[in-house]
Amino acid sequence: MNTRLGVERCVRYAFELAQARAAKHLTLVHKTNVLTFAGDLWQRGFDAVATEFPDVATAYNHVDAACIYMVQDPGRYDVIVTDNLFGDILTDLGGCDRGRDRPGRVGQPQPGPHRAQPVRARPRLGPDIAGTGKADPAPR
Repeated sequence: MNTRLGVERCVRYAFELAQARAAKHLTLVHKTNVLTFAGDLWQRGFDAVATEFPDVATAYNHVDAACIYMVQDPGRYDVIVTDNLFGDILTDLGGCDRGRDRPGRVGQPQPGPHRAQPVRARPRLGPDIAGTGKADPAPR
């Protein structure tokens, strides 16, 4: 369940992370056109916290578009903030860079006592075929 307090905590952490990075860019990813109540909660929280970080550029992508962009042009993203459902999908996709796992590039927040922990990579499946050229999701 998402709450305003929980969303703002996640969003504020993402803004702080983006502000500390060179690109200073944060993208909210959700599906506001379909999940109107949950999406509105995230969008309102994002917009409210954005006023505290005027030097951080912001953007919004629907999750399906974000998946396409992550495959076609992953460099367009600096920091992404989203809920657990979409975050799980995006981290799985982001962990695959043309079929090769790159641990540490993308991860999921790990729960901790402060409920905002650094992003850490999750282990991926398929190490037995990594580097063999047997699986490559990139179009040829």
